[in-house]
Amino acid sequence: VMWVNPLISCLWFAVGRLSTSDIGTRWIDTGLTVGNETYIYREQGGVYQYASSLHWSIAQMTLGAIDITASNTWERIFNIAMLLVGLLFSSSLVSSLSATLIDLRMRLNAQGQILRALRLFLRQHDVDANVALRITKQVTQRIRQKEHLKEKDVSALGLVSASLRAELRYHMFKDPLNTHPLFSVVSSLNVSTAVDLCGNALEFVFLKLGDDLFSAGASCHHAYHVMTTGLNYVQDPDNSPVIERTETSIERGSWICEQALWTKWDHVGSAFANYECQLVVMSADVMIKALRKHCVLEDMVQCYAMIYLERVRTSKPPDAEWPNDLRVDFAEFGEIIVDMEPELQVGLSMKAFADISKPKLLRLFSDTESLRKQIADCRCALWINRKGLPERIVRVMVFKIKHFHDDSVLLVQVGDAAEDNGSIVPTIQLPGGRMEAGEDREDAFERIFHSKLERLNSIVEVVGFHRETSIEESPTMKMRTRYVKSVCSMRMKTMLDEPVCEFRRDRKMVKASDSMLFEYMGTTHRSASMCSVEPESRRPDVFRLVGGVGYGLFAWMTSDEMQRIRHNSRDEVADWILNLDIKERLVRGSRSAGNHQTLSRGKEGASCSSNM
Repeated sequence: VMWVNPLISCLWFAVGRLSTSDIGTRWIDTGLTVGNETYIYREQGGVYQYASSLHWSIAQMTLGAIDITASNTWERIFNIAMLLVGLLFSSSLVSSLSATLIDLRMRLNAQGQILRALRLFLRQHDVDANVALRITKQVTQRIRQKEHLKEKDVSALGLVSASLRAELRYHMFKDPLNTHPLFSVVSSLNVSTAVDLCGNALEFVFLKLGDDLFSAGASCHHAYHVMTTGLNYVQDPDNSPVIERTETSIERGSWICEQALWTKWDHVGSAFANYECQLVVMSADVMIKALRKHCVLEDMVQCYAMIYLERVRTSKPPDAEWPNDLRVDFAEFGEIIVDMEPELQVGLSMKAFADISKPKLLRLFSDTESLRKQIADCRCALWINRKGLPERIVRVMVFKIKHFHDDSVLLVQVGDAAEDNGSIVPTIQLPGGRMEAGEDREDAFERIFHSKLERLNSIVEVVGFHRETSIEESPTMKMRTRYVKSVCSMRMKTMLDEPVCEFRRDRKMVKASDSMLFEYMGTTHRSASMCSVEPESRRPDVFRLVGGVGYGLFAWMTSDEMQRIRHNSRDEVADWILNLDIKERLVRGSRSAGNHQTLSRGKEGASCSSNM
């Protein structure tokens, strides 16, 4: 109406001004008589002429009356055409408005009936006024909200062929599915399995404000991918292993309740919508059936599931937190594949390596070939984390050896010397080493301990094992690296009686920075001769331990002292280590039978090999 009528008014004016007249007159030559005065349209101003034409156009569209009449044949033909258009327009407008008003009235009546029935129910059951008000308010809000359409609500989809509908669902669900690293690998290895998963195992779920996704204690048979923010997770001491009530806002893109895919799981918390949110739900039973159709994928997923289940079983204090519906300690995809069989680990890591090595992608590490060789040799694993960043995974065995009379003091390796050239590399860290491909914890313990710390075999006892994870920047690869540590806690039975490396007397004057390096060091774990107030006396005693390969330099420090030294300049630390007076080389005798005795497990007296 707003844009057609101005156009029609211009056409009407053009017909009256320019068309030929078979009777010698036009509508524009007529006029409007007011009293004794007659005003001819042609003689009036342009604004009045346009307003009169627009008035005539609207009158034709709405079948209204106006004092402007057609004069000649062309004007009457144009007028007849506009009357027909106006008839169609008016009838369509009236019918459309009527249908809209009737539909609105029917919906309001239906909503009114629902609310009247609700109020009657609440009155008949004598529901508390506050509860009744909250229920009525929520129903009133929700009844006016527009519902999200689901597949069953679209009858036209029933006419689509099964193959085309499967392709539709694949394009709907493939992005949420590929956010999980395991299912991303499944999609890349076998698209038909991914299509099967999207077609049968996945569905959308829409939650409104206040809706519950699940409750504590209920059995869980689904995993969820959170597509939008707005979902909160609550644990109460009454039904969860927590001391006090905790509430967590679940991040967008998270996978929750993954335990239900690999084991029987009951919820240990409750999840509810803080405001409207959308999720993708995966059925565990349907997912397993789909993956069993492909033998290679079945083997890979079985290996993943066994390790994940082991993480769930061993996730408990004091070494880890109790598992909940949001997370399981040490169950990230990268932490799992590093414990898989070497063939699977290399295959999954090479797939991630291929993804980050594609042309035009930003290189986030410096030595591509070295990383590829480490992956092929199973020295590390590689995965792309949930933020889309490549992450290198390395398994290490670490020995946390405590002083025999002070548990806060640890034996720290401050230098490492190779057997071939005797060169010393400063290393301010707990003693340990990298675990080899396919090597379990027991074998790694025996190999690394006897290669580096075999002289301590008879004077230490094993207290226990636990797992730790740290994420650092690799100094050699220059990329984000996650170190999965098997930590062996040990305690000295007696004093460490090994050669002490004296500081060189003939060296140059101590640098100011060297004095600052040790000014905070305590003296509780050093000899009385080293307890003077001068900076040099604050340096810890450095012991040389000969191992199966080369020798190492060790010192007693607290964890805080070790971290503070590590944060100092590498040159300062190197200056301290390289100015130690280290004898040429200790002569290692033949290994005695005592060097191969099994270590005891502290006060329990059980052998360490039987409990590792």
